[in-house]
Amino acid sequence: MTGLRHESSGFVFESLIRFSYVMILMQFIIVSVVWVCIAVSRNYEIASQIGNVIIGFCSLSTGFLVNNHTTPIYIDWLKYLSFFEYGNQMLLYIQFDGVNFNCPFPADDPACEQYDGNHV
Repeated sequence: MTGLRHESSGFVFESLIRFSYVMILMQFIIVSVVWVCIAVSRNYEIASQIGNVIIGFCSLSTGFLVNNHTTPIYIDWLKYLSFFEYGNQMLLYIQFDGVNFNCPFPADDPACEQYDGNHV
């Protein structure tokens, strides 16, 4: 796990615990989706197709495969139904909250806003 925050030794452990918590929570959600697919159909092929549709929908609407800024406005609201969206937001918050990056522009330039970790 390279590239995680490393400001102080206590924060690294706290960040690792939060990261692990989010990943385990996402795993439980995916397992529950699988259980729902099996409950809908006991046939493996049908349950697999239902699961692929659900996971594909969640991946497409979150921004993993398609940039969120390029999706049409009439389907942009679908990302709020995806559990991947909330897991991704939690991981981004853990990683970038309170972090400031070096801005190559003067400090009062509005372009420096994107170098703030809270802007991510």
